[in-house]
Amino acid sequence: DLVQETLNDQTSAQALDKLSRRYTRIEKFVRDFDAKNVQEVFLTSIGSLYDPHTNFLSTDTLEEFANQMQNSFVGIGASLRDEDGYCVIQELISGGPAEKSGLVRPGDTILAVAQETEEAVDVVDMKLKEIVKKIRGKKDTKVTLTLAAAGDLGTRRQIVLTRNDIPLTDNLAKAEMYEVPGPDGRARKIGLVKLPSFYGDGVGENANSNASNDVEELIGKLKKLGAEGIVLDLSRNGGGLLNEAVKLTGLFIKTGPVVQVKDTTGNVRVDSDNSVKIAYEGPLAVLVSRYSASASEIVAGALKAHNRALIVGDPTTHGKGSVQTVRELGRSLGFLKPSATDKMGAAKVTIQKFYLPKGDATQHKGVASDIAIPSINEQLKIGESDLPHALPWDTIDPVDFNFGNTDVSYAKYLVNSGLIGQLKERYQKRFDSLPEFKLLARNIEWFKKRKDEKEVPLAQNERRRIRDDDKLFKKQNDEERDRLALGNFPVTPVLLDISEAKEKEHQKQLLETKLPDGSSVVNRLSGKLFYYQASAAAPIREVSVDKFDFEKLSAHLAELSDAFSKAVGTATDAATLGRLFNELKNGERTADFQIATVFGKAFAGKLSQAQIDKALPALLAAMIKLEPRVADDQADQEPSLRESLRLMTDWLDLAEKKVAQVPVK
Repeated sequence: DLVQETLNDQTSAQALDKLSRRYTRIEKFVRDFDAKNVQEVFLTSIGSLYDPHTNFLSTDTLEEFANQMQNSFVGIGASLRDEDGYCVIQELISGGPAEKSGLVRPGDTILAVAQETEEAVDVVDMKLKEIVKKIRGKKDTKVTLTLAAAGDLGTRRQIVLTRNDIPLTDNLAKAEMYEVPGPDGRARKIGLVKLPSFYGDGVGENANSNASNDVEELIGKLKKLGAEGIVLDLSRNGGGLLNEAVKLTGLFIKTGPVVQVKDTTGNVRVDSDNSVKIAYEGPLAVLVSRYSASASEIVAGALKAHNRALIVGDPTTHGKGSVQTVRELGRSLGFLKPSATDKMGAAKVTIQKFYLPKGDATQHKGVASDIAIPSINEQLKIGESDLPHALPWDTIDPVDFNFGNTDVSYAKYLVNSGLIGQLKERYQKRFDSLPEFKLLARNIEWFKKRKDEKEVPLAQNERRRIRDDDKLFKKQNDEERDRLALGNFPVTPVLLDISEAKEKEHQKQLLETKLPDGSSVVNRLSGKLFYYQASAAAPIREVSVDKFDFEKLSAHLAELSDAFSKAVGTATDAATLGRLFNELKNGERTADFQIATVFGKAFAGKLSQAQIDKALPALLAAMIKLEPRVADDQADQEPSLRESLRLMTDWLDLAEKKVAQVPVK
């Protein structure tokens, strides 16, 4: 670690200070382990001897698990982080009591917490998990926070907030409409539906929100916008509720089996879609990766079995084909007779395995893609088969069902071997010629080379050579990615009604929010957040300054120092800015990253803090223009995503030309 830090252009003193603070935090984390933590680790270790997914959940973990499934919790609507023993507000959740109050700002430090009828409790150096428990509570109850403004622990204020349901709309399904050039050069409208998990059973404003209903709503919006094909993106979906996977599959098929579930006695239950209602009948692709697990594999495998969707992405999915149930110990162990207030945690136990309609398990092997795109994920040990004590792959009898039935409204878009063959041929031509795939191949090869290295030299010269090689590779890689990004497909975001409403409410709140000096937050820096508004008509983006790539921006020091100099009213040389960028590049992003403080120290005696605070927004705006992705909600258009969209245009082209396809056997 010390060698690595000194290679990052830090002095020995700086490197030692950084490592000392890092190890102090690690030691504090270990010493903060209490009986609950030890119990959870110990019992989970025993459970994992049976299979990787049998474990113990402490009361805190159980509550967090429930929040994730419901995409909501009761609290004040703020995410927190620990900074050297201080609890700092990282961001405010749209529509939550904290944001609505107008009294809380990201970067504020929470020093004490008081319940309705109790004295305030000092939370400095308290475990973050314990602070969260004190802030959360029952709906409509009040909590009093003692806050200090960012970077000013000497000025304190008390505020009272009323707890409420907080819907986590960021974790809900989203959609995008892409305009993708087809083989004939004509742009086709292809919709993308992103589903992060199979959630449901929400509460409060989120009560009717579940994965299947939300995806159906987004499909309706995409159809109104003229979508000619749809890609269902499950590439980052680790699973969730089994019943939601069944219902979501039913949005795309007429009727039929979705999954078979086998219990410990050998009994097999078939879960089917029995509704003839179909939300979408056009061409459908499912984008998957090694991170697509459990319920995602059920959906992908079922749609593949029904010849309803083209599976695109990593060669195989994760391979988790087991079913778990969560049993609260206080409820299931009746002989203990716990009181109503006792909480004993829960056991998450594997009780079943699931199988696809044709009888093959997804366990271990996952679902194979029809068109496999090379991925760095292939070099990582992230699949079920890489986990110790994973259950084996096997098969059971298939469901008696006519999977080749063409008497359906979407018969024109059924997938068969002929279609897959023709789409593979077109994909292969692109793979052999497009620069994005050449870049992907270089990245995979570089990653594999680094992964296979089993020794690290301690000699400074050798390490410096390796570092310089890696920096050059990254620089060339970034430049190529930026060039390729110029050819990105035009994209329009499509949100759920609840997400749109929350965003409008959030923007309204931002426009009304005032900083401690009474000024608007627009184009101002507060703590680590820069409230960037490109124009009066543009939305306000909350840009976290630790997202900037300061090494990449170092190539534009002259341009950036000029922007800072004009704003501050005096010349600032590029070398000074370069030293500051290097300090920020090497800073601990969780603790040290206060850009105003860094600039204040560097220009002490030359510029007042007021001058710096006035000039930093101009510098940050110039940095965003050079690195617009930090203020953009759109993710990178990775090769697998771009190719799945192109394959949809190929499919439409083949359908219109009525190219002969090999019939399903």
